[in-house]
Amino acid sequence: MDSIDILDRFTTLFSEYFYEDLLNAYEEEKAFELDYTKLEKLDSELADELFENPEEVLELAEEAIKNIDLGETTERTIRVRLINIPDTYTIKIRDIRSEHINKLIAINGIIKQASEVRPEVIMATFECRACGNTISLPQDSDVLQKPYICDQCGNKRGFDLVSRKLRDTQRLEIEEIPENLEGSPQPRKIGVFIREDLVDPKFQKKIVPGSKVRIYGIVKDIPVKLESGKESKRRDLYMEGNNVEKIEKEFEDLEITKEEEEKIKELAKNPKIEDILVKSIAPSIYGYEDMKYAIALQLFGGVKKQRPDGVITRGDIHILLIGDPGTAKSQLLKYVTRLAPRARYVVGKSTSGAGLCIAPNSSVITNPGEIKNIEEIVEQNLTNPTEYRPGIWKQDNINTIKIQSLHNNLKIQSKHPKSIWKLEAPKKMYKITLTSGKQIELTPNTKLFTIKSGITKWKEAKFLKKGDYVATPRKLIKGTQIPYTLDLLKNSNPKILNIKPIVKKLISKIKEKQTIRNISKKLNINENNLYYNWVNEDSRGSINL
Repeated sequence: MDSIDILDRFTTLFSEYFYEDLLNAYEEEKAFELDYTKLEKLDSELADELFENPEEVLELAEEAIKNIDLGETTERTIRVRLINIPDTYTIKIRDIRSEHINKLIAINGIIKQASEVRPEVIMATFECRACGNTISLPQDSDVLQKPYICDQCGNKRGFDLVSRKLRDTQRLEIEEIPENLEGSPQPRKIGVFIREDLVDPKFQKKIVPGSKVRIYGIVKDIPVKLESGKESKRRDLYMEGNNVEKIEKEFEDLEITKEEEEKIKELAKNPKIEDILVKSIAPSIYGYEDMKYAIALQLFGGVKKQRPDGVITRGDIHILLIGDPGTAKSQLLKYVTRLAPRARYVVGKSTSGAGLCIAPNSSVITNPGEIKNIEEIVEQNLTNPTEYRPGIWKQDNINTIKIQSLHNNLKIQSKHPKSIWKLEAPKKMYKITLTSGKQIELTPNTKLFTIKSGITKWKEAKFLKKGDYVATPRKLIKGTQIPYTLDLLKNSNPKILNIKPIVKKLISKIKEKQTIRNISKKLNINENNLYYNWVNEDSRGSINL
């Protein structure tokens, strides 16, 4: 569909079927909520185009509104916010891929963080220092875009920012709803930017950390910056939010009917109301009256009190459930999450750090940079061990040595071991050999950090198979021993050999669309290198790393 066709279709639909809604949005100075279900019934082709090219289609929809007679002319743009998008278009946060970039999707999640509302520049006007000519540039990237050349005098020496148009923006961090996850994986997150009317104080009641929301938006990508400051080829994903809907209501949002109010008052007069409430919690789970009673008290909360000396006692109630595995502790808590708005069920599995249980002749790197066998470290520090279980010895709080290990942020850190263990080797050990030739011998239950299809997790050695990826350090903490080759390469600039035929092929391919002069200017390299030195095998001059 071309732009003119889309604009005409929206103009017709808005005039005939959405006029009253548009008029209300205009009079109340708010965004127009476009019901997708209604749009799909009226024009399915236009509805499909909205998902394929959402940015262009939404712009044309807002342009079409300007063609509608709403009583008087106005320069105010009425934003189009989508509602009632079918669940078939809902994507799990962990399932968002490159194919979704620049497409309209819906996600469900919990607002984990909400930034302060801050202004951003959407249009900037610059003045040429040479002739005073003014140039206006739309700002659609993270970096302020300045003019390259003055269109009047050809000046490239500089421009001054004289005015700018601003709009409010806010960043949300949306996390997967834990109770919707299968198994016990870590919830995934994505950043969502919302703007203009979505950050209005009236709308901000929905933007509260802990709220479960459904967000409609367009998936975008942004380059990842390397430590050197250069741009990586890897991209991060985020969403430009179009609308935010609450999945569940807060207590204060609940509307109580007259009949419900009378029922509540009737229950309040019942002397056995406490027993009724306790029995209402997970009724299919027999017994546990004390636990259910504690949970009921926590649901209602206590009373905030201020003591005569000014000390304030909060009304929050905390409980600790302890019991054997399989005694329905988790099921009771999961039941509560379905009762209470903003309740959140979180499990501790997969959140603690993993240790290594490896063969005694395995090497580890201590701080500062010394390589030692694990047997040597254990025997030297196992001075007062306790027998944890038959054949297993343990000692805590080792402060005499630091070992380089993987932190939760996936960076190498030097840290005192929390505990060291010594145990009899099992009948079967596993030896992992990497493509680099490095090997590690470990017990079947020892976990290594792995990745598959973009999903990271700790995987036991007995489940690893040929072709799996495991995490290894890109850079180790410097020590007093011989420096690493990578560190030496940093301060040198070695030549790359036998690459000229490849460069020649690349240059000839790029020349089909650009000139060598433009290429050399963009890459900031000598033009002669691309003409001759780097593409001619008989010439002198090689490419540096």
